[in-house]
Amino acid sequence: MVAFYFLAVSLILPDITFIAAAPQKHHEADSMLNLLTISPDRLKPKIYLHLSEILLPTDTLQSMIYARHALELAHELKIHQDQLWANHQLSKIYFHFDSMRFALEHSQEALRISEKLKVDKELKPLIETLTGECLYLRAACYRQLYPDSVQSILIDLIDATEKLKNSTLFETLANIHQLLGQQYLDINIFDKGIEHLRKAIEYYEIIDNKSAMAYLYMQLSYRTDRATGLQYAQKSINLYTQANDSLGMARNLIHMAYQTRKILDKETNLNYVNLAYSIYEEFNDYPGMVYALFHLATYHCFHLSDSTTGLKYLKKGAEIALKHQVTKSAGHIFVTLGSFYKNRQQYDSAAYYFHIADSITRFIPAKPERIRFLTSMGEFYTELQKTELAGEYLQKALEMAEKTDEWQLTEIIYQAFYTLYKQNGDFEQALYYFERRRDLLSRMINQSTERAIAEMQIRYETARVEHTLDMMKKNEALKNAELQRKQMTIYSITSGLLLIMAFSALLSWHYLVKRKAYEKLMEKNLELINTEKRTKLKEATDQNEGLPLDPTIHKQIANRMNYQIRKNKIFLKSELTLNGLAKKCRTNSSYLSKFINQEYETNFNGFINELRIREAQKMMADERYKSYSIEGISSTVGFKTKSVFNNSFKKITGVTPSYYLTYLNEKKSHQGHLSPGSMKTD
Repeated sequence: MVAFYFLAVSLILPDITFIAAAPQKHHEADSMLNLLTISPDRLKPKIYLHLSEILLPTDTLQSMIYARHALELAHELKIHQDQLWANHQLSKIYFHFDSMRFALEHSQEALRISEKLKVDKELKPLIETLTGECLYLRAACYRQLYPDSVQSILIDLIDATEKLKNSTLFETLANIHQLLGQQYLDINIFDKGIEHLRKAIEYYEIIDNKSAMAYLYMQLSYRTDRATGLQYAQKSINLYTQANDSLGMARNLIHMAYQTRKILDKETNLNYVNLAYSIYEEFNDYPGMVYALFHLATYHCFHLSDSTTGLKYLKKGAEIALKHQVTKSAGHIFVTLGSFYKNRQQYDSAAYYFHIADSITRFIPAKPERIRFLTSMGEFYTELQKTELAGEYLQKALEMAEKTDEWQLTEIIYQAFYTLYKQNGDFEQALYYFERRRDLLSRMINQSTERAIAEMQIRYETARVEHTLDMMKKNEALKNAELQRKQMTIYSITSGLLLIMAFSALLSWHYLVKRKAYEKLMEKNLELINTEKRTKLKEATDQNEGLPLDPTIHKQIANRMNYQIRKNKIFLKSELTLNGLAKKCRTNSSYLSKFINQEYETNFNGFINELRIREAQKMMADERYKSYSIEGISSTVGFKTKSVFNNSFKKITGVTPSYYLTYLNEKKSHQGHLSPGSMKTD
C-alpha cells in the first residue's frame, strides 16, 4: 500500500499535464477512487479533476460533481493552479450542457486566475493550454449569448489560436478555426472565413472526424464558384457516406440546395433535395421526410414555376404529417397549402388547411411559423372581407414579430394591414401602415450601412491584432536565436566534459554487461515461476466454475447491481454489455453472469430486456411522454432497433406495443370499463 501511494504521488505531483491527458479506460476511475482514500489533501483536487476528465465522455453529470469537489478543495487549500483547472473543466461541462451563462462565468474566472499564474515559468505550458481553451469557450459563449460582440469574439479566438499553436489539441484547434470561419462569414468577410474553414478541415483530418469535415465542405460548397462548389459538395457526400452518417448528409443536402439555388443549376439542386428525401424515407424519419417534401414543393413552385408538382409534394407532406403526428416543419406545409388554395379562391380548402396549421403552430408561440400562420389568416379574412377577424390575426402577428425582432415578417404584416384598410376605404389607417412600412425599410437600409461600417472597423481591429501577434512572433524568434548562440557556447564546454566521462564509461561497461546477463537470467526464472502459478490458478478457477457464488460476493454484487439499476438506470444505455455492467459493479463478467442466473433465473440479455420493457411501460403510461412515438420510446429505453423492441415487448407482456398503447388510451377515456384481463394478443 505504501509503495502504491508513493508511485501515485510521483506520477501526479511532478507533472500535472499527465492528469490532463486524454481519458483512459474506465477501470482507471476505480484506481483513482482508491487513490483518494490514501492521498494527502493537497493531491485530492488533482485526483478529482482526473476523475472528472475520465468520466466526461460517458457520465457528464458525475464528471460535474467531481469537478465541483475539486474546485471546493482547491479554494480551501488555496491552490490556484487547481482552481484554474477546475474552473476550466466546469466551463467545458456547462458548455456541453448548453448552459452558456454558467460556462461563461467559469471561463471568465479561469482566465482571471491564469493572469495571476502566468509569471510562473514552470507552469507556463499548462497555463497556455488552459488559457487557450478558456478563450475559445468564452468566445463560443459570447457568440450564443451576445452575438453583436463581434470584435470581442474575434480577438478571443485569435488569442486562443496563438496560445494553442504548439499544442496537440487538434479537435479544439479545429473548433476554434471553424468558429472563426463562421464569425467572419457572418460579417461578410468571406476570404478570411473560407481560409479558417479550410484550416479547420485540416485539423479534423488529423483526428479523422469525417462528419465534421463533411459539414464544413458542405458549408464551403455554396460560398465558392460553381465548379469548386460542386467538388466540395461531392467531397461532403463521400465523407458522410464513409462516416455512415446518412441523416447528417440528408439535413445538409437540403440546406446546401437552398443556399446554392442561385449558383448551381436547378437540376443539381433538385437532385440534392430528392436524395435527402430518399435517405429520410429509408430511415423512416417522418419529420425529415416532411421537411424534405416542403423544400421540394417550394423549389418546384418558386424556382421551377411548377405549381402542380409543388402541390403534389405539399399534399404528400401533409399526409405524412397527419398520419405520423409530425409537428416539426409541418406548420410550413399547412400554411403554404392554405395560402395556395386562398390564392386560387378555393376558400373551403384554404380554411381546412389553415385550421390544421393553427393546431400545429399554436404550441410554438412567437416563432416564425406561428407568425406566418397568423399573417396568412389575416390575408385570408381580408379576401373574405371579414375586416374584424383579419385585423385581430394581423395584430397578433405584428405583436409577435415586433417582440422577436422579425423585421422581414413585420414588413409583410405592415403591407397586409395596408391592403386591409385600403380595401375597406379607411385611407387614414392605410396611409399610417404604408408610412410605417416605408420607415421600416429605411431603418433596414440604415442598419445595413451601419453593419458595413462595423465590418470595416472589425477588419481594422483584427488586422491590428494579427499584426501585433506577428511582431510578437518575430521578437520571440530573435530571442530564440540569441538563446541558441548561448547554448552553443555551453555545448562546447560540456562536450569536453563528455569525452572525459566517455572514457570512464568504458571502464564500467564490462561490469554492466555481466550485470545485465545476470538480470536476464533472473527474469527468465521469475517468468517460469509466474507461468506455473498462473497455470495452477486457472486449474483452480475451472474447478470452482460450477460452484455457487460465495454469500459475501453475492451480497456485494447485489448491492452494486441495485445501485446501478435503481439509481443510475444503466440498463437504458443501448451499448451496455455484460463486461460493461461487470466493470460498473466492480466484479468480473463470470461472477456477474452467475449472479444473474442464480438470482433472476435468466441470462444477461433477458434480464436487461425485461428492465427496459418495464421502463417503456412506465413511459407509455406517463403523460410527459405522450408525444413520443414507439420508435422514440424504444430508443430511449436502450433498444437499437424497433423489431427487437417489439419482439421483447410481446414476449414479456403478451401484447404488442401498439396494442398496449391503445389499451392505455381506452383505459384513460373509459375508467372502470376496461380491465387488464380484457386485453388480447395481436
